[in-house]
Amino acid sequence: MQALRYNCHYDGLDNFIIQVSGKKSFIILHPNEAANLYPKKNDKRRSQVDFMEEVLSIKQKYPSFQKAKGFIHHLEPGDAFFLPRFWWHYVESENPKGKSKNGYWLTLTRHSGEFRRTKMDEDIVTFCIGNDAKAEEF
Repeated sequence: MQALRYNCHYDGLDNFIIQVSGKKSFIILHPNEAANLYPKKNDKRRSQVDFMEEVLSIKQKYPSFQKAKGFIHHLEPGDAFFLPRFWWHYVESENPKGKSKNGYWLTLTRHSGEFRRTKMDEDIVTFCIGNDAKAEEF
């Protein structure tokens, strides 16, 4: 099966990703990298850069992209990952049938100077973080 790819973008809310099955890889870049990612004119949350394009072609079309610095993070079943709002990310899912709970339903937001849960009724939320969670430079 062919991997699923999600073009580089950022979300406007904090996000927790819990990998249930299969594997997923993220390239994560700080919000300050926006200029090197060439946001689309009609949708500033999405990058014009196709991360799967040939490197030479990217360098010609988007010369500042090679200055972008970020991290690669791999998720396996049982791993959880916090993705702060406005952080750019490109995602590949190794197996399209793999599942992750990508949850604004676990999103924490700042309201009136304190944290509160959104779209949840429980008082306690527990997260399991993978023992072998590793990130490498992009």
